[in-house]
Amino acid sequence: MRSLSGTVLFLCLLWVPGTAALAESWSLKNGGAREGEAVAFDYGSKELKLSDPVTGKVTTVSTRELSLRSRQRLLLSPLIHGADRGGHPEPEGRDKLPLYLLAVLATFIIPGFWLSGWFLTGKANPLFGFMGAVGSWVILGILFTFYSALRVRIDGGAGVIIFGTLVSFVATPIFVSAVYSCTYLKGILLFAFHLVAAFCLFAITMVLVEPIAGIEQVDAWWSEFIFDPIGLTSINPEEGWPQKTPAPSAT
Repeated sequence: MRSLSGTVLFLCLLWVPGTAALAESWSLKNGGAREGEAVAFDYGSKELKLSDPVTGKVTTVSTRELSLRSRQRLLLSPLIHGADRGGHPEPEGRDKLPLYLLAVLATFIIPGFWLSGWFLTGKANPLFGFMGAVGSWVILGILFTFYSALRVRIDGGAGVIIFGTLVSFVATPIFVSAVYSCTYLKGILLFAFHLVAAFCLFAITMVLVEPIAGIEQVDAWWSEFIFDPIGLTSINPEEGWPQKTPAPSAT
């Protein structure tokens, strides 16, 4: 088990962006790079504005020219999610994104919970992992929904949500400890560690899928299911709004 943990940690470190990301270097599909800090995103033209931290000069680069890794990194930027859409309609497939997110979470959260339970309690029954993962996140969802509704009802501030989050993360390990018949402290460790395990599984998948499937195939998948529905890439030149990229022919 220790050797497995070491392998997971090593692969995780491989997936973490290196010094180029820290230096605000944006790689391009053609192998080049653009330096600068992202300061604005034009939702209509799909262009990212980069500001040189030394000279202050602002340059523009199309998101369609960015490499897969740079576009993945851009997904975490508030510039994308807070961009002014200017009346453009929502891209095709945007309503399916929550389903994709749930599928990805289930794919990594459940095995991560199972591995964490096996590592911390010695119980390898996958049924425990399934019950613990699904049950704990259902409880979290119910409690979070309750406190969100309470916040709206009493017109409370962020303090209500923070308090509800703390209560949720205190109450959920009780269910986990009941499923695994362990102490409450171990239930807390299990619940916390399963998030780390799930992230490690995700990182391993990210590291392995590109050399196995090929960068072009992975890029096409991300564009069709993530980048285009969010509105990060792909515009219709005639109408000027995001549209789903047609699937490549099988020839």
